[in-house]
Amino acid sequence: MKFADYFLNWFEKYKQSSVRRVTQNKYMIIQKQLSESKVGNTEMKKITRKLAQEYIDDYGETHRKKSAYTNRAHLKACFNDAIIDGDAKINPFAAVEVKYLDQQYDVQQLLELHNKKKTLTMMEYNKLKIFLEIWLKNAFVRSPFYTWGKYVTHEGRATAKQIQLLIIYVALKTGARYSEILGLTWEDVLFDTEELGFDKTWDYKNYTKGKFERTKNISSIRKVQVDEDTLAILRFYQEWLNKYEIETELNTLFIEKDKRFFNSTINKTLEVACNQCQIEPITIHKLRHTHASILLTQGIDEHVVAKRLGHSDTTMLHRVYGHLVEETEREDNERIMQLL
Repeated sequence: MKFADYFLNWFEKYKQSSVRRVTQNKYMIIQKQLSESKVGNTEMKKITRKLAQEYIDDYGETHRKKSAYTNRAHLKACFNDAIIDGDAKINPFAAVEVKYLDQQYDVQQLLELHNKKKTLTMMEYNKLKIFLEIWLKNAFVRSPFYTWGKYVTHEGRATAKQIQLLIIYVALKTGARYSEILGLTWEDVLFDTEELGFDKTWDYKNYTKGKFERTKNISSIRKVQVDEDTLAILRFYQEWLNKYEIETELNTLFIEKDKRFFNSTINKTLEVACNQCQIEPITIHKLRHTHASILLTQGIDEHVVAKRLGHSDTTMLHRVYGHLVEETEREDNERIMQLL
């Protein structure tokens, strides 16, 4: 059997039922790439390490580091199972060297990549937070509108700007993933305990119609404490929805009935908001990084931060925010020495 066909069968048999749809799509992208490649059209038992390395090299010419390693990991896992099932004797992807786009960059490109804005500073965070709070309180006395800054969206094609800005505000205040915020329903807004409950996501990448999906992992099911300002704005928002008879899908907070949500639309709206605050624009996902970095630099325990973000442990924090974790550890050690 050709490798591309074997990979598809392996995915359907061992992976499809245990992963979310968004992850299923990633497997199918790999399968499509294999079907168009030399290694993918080679019989399993005829694939050599050299042929595997050529494929990894070609893939790395157009993909960043994380994608390249993930791609190799899936191919390697497929062959590992093939060995167990008796369909292969060796794993040609076991010892290949991963190549990726970053390695082709010159010094200037690497510097630009390194210096690319990853998070907001504390001052920038406060500027954006205050701007959004003032803007939203004023916006919820107006009817829904779709033109803001240089971006014009006609009614019927996308959600109102009020909703888009509130999504950004919730992301800023909770550090939640974009899909988790879209998955919020009114039952998840716990006014009594001042929490937002995250126990599902919204599959906004579904090109026909979005739907609820499982969270990324079991640790992502959590309740996140929020302040009174956030709850007050959500109350204004609820009244606004009722006043203008705006219906949402399946009682969600933000998914307007029969309208599609695109990540790019939110990022464009966030860009305008950042420009209004004279802040270098970042993406909505980087608001999650901002949330984590600010909590860590302010001395919040890393286990508390990990739980708030929906991580099972602090491993991800150490990998992404290692320098901040080390900084807080040094400060804690200094405090210990002073106490002792």
